Amino acid sequence: TGFVFKPNAHYFRPGYSAKDYIALSGGSLDVGSSKRVKILRKDGRILLRAYNEIVEPGDIIDIPETLGSVIFGNTGFVQALTSIATLLLAYQATLR
Repeated sequence: TGFVFKPNAHYFRPGYSAKDYIALSGGSLDVGSSKRVKILRKDGRILLRAYNEIVEPGDIIDIPETLGSVIFGNTGFVQALTSIATLLLAYQATLR
C-alpha cells in the first residue's frame, strides 16, 4: 500500500523482500519514501525501515510519503521558500 505506481495485492513468493514486492507494484512514486518502508506483520508487529526485509505470508508493505512531500506538498522547495520570504517581507513592511 502507499505511494507506489500500482498498489495491489500479490501472491506470496517465498524469499521475496519488500523491495521485490515494491518492484512488482511498479516501484515507489517520487513522493514515496523507500527509506521508510514499513512491514505490518499478521501478528501485529511493525517492522520499520524494512526495504530489504523478507516478507512473510499475510504481511502488508506500506510505502509512506516522503517528508519533503508532506511539508511542501506539490510545490517545489524554491516556490515554498519564495512564499515564506514574501510573507516575511510583507510582515516587516507592516512594522514600519
